[in-house]
Amino acid sequence: MKERLKQAVWVRLQEMEQRRREQGERGLTLIELLAVIVILGVIAGIATPVVVGSINNSKVNTTEQSMVVIAEALQRYAVDNNGTYPSALDWSDANAALQQLVSGASGAGYLQGIPQDAWNQDFWYKSDGSYFELVTVKALNSGYKGDALYMSNTTTKPQSSPPNGWR
Repeated sequence: MKERLKQAVWVRLQEMEQRRREQGERGLTLIELLAVIVILGVIAGIATPVVVGSINNSKVNTTEQSMVVIAEALQRYAVDNNGTYPSALDWSDANAALQQLVSGASGAGYLQGIPQDAWNQDFWYKSDGSYFELVTVKALNSGYKGDALYMSNTTTKPQSSPPNGWR
């Protein structure tokens, strides 16, 4: 009798296994689900710093390009005005001085508007008419390249440290 019972259970298990194979599996086990969640968490942990770093690099590059555009407009202004730049003896006079690039001394503007840096902050500008300095410091102390960007009439592209002779 015992052997017969074993044989019946064995046959029943084989039938169940055959039916499961024919019908396919119907779901995920808890272990499989947890494994998928862990894998997704690891991927997110790796991807997040890369994405954040890329966003900051894009902002720095955009800000650098805006500074170059302003510097080129300042150079065109100086050519039309006997080599003098818009005067701003203090950083606080920056917007009024840069506004001259929009309206232009002769009515023709050098810029459509005064751009801001990628963090929507105004650029700092200072000039006595014979030189200019342009700075953005929005990302100050952020730990990223471009914490502060400097440009003057003696540089051709923004720098992350003040150039020699910075006033």
